[in-house]
Amino acid sequence: ERQEDGKRHGRGTFKYPNKYFEFTGDYVNGLKHGKGVLKLGDGSLYEGEFQENEITGVGVRTWPDGSRYQGDFLEGERTGTGTLFLANGDKFTGQWDQNSKEGEGRWVYANGDVFEGVFEGNHPNGLGVHETP
Repeated sequence: ERQEDGKRHGRGTFKYPNKYFEFTGDYVNGLKHGKGVLKLGDGSLYEGEFQENEITGVGVRTWPDGSRYQGDFLEGERTGTGTLFLANGDKFTGQWDQNSKEGEGRWVYANGDVFEGVFEGNHPNGLGVHETP
């Protein structure tokens, strides 16, 4: 529905003119705000919280290859705590900053290897424990 000033307000669906995006969810004063689902033209999907038009809060992002991230987002990027499940069977749980693994984390590889420790620049920095089955 719309307010008197024409801004979207309440729950609704909006298909963008470029046909790449489709949003279904909550609007407040014309902005995506609350819970919603954003479908992208590449087959990926975000379901979770929005704040003032931004993907911010807790949510789940899935990709066409089956990879999935669930956790914290800030302005569309993985920032905070979350878990990434990759299509190849790898799984990372830990701290994120602007889509990069940063800080404490645990990487469980599909082959059974595990690295638990500190990550910098999206990679283990050597400070931690690497276990093999």
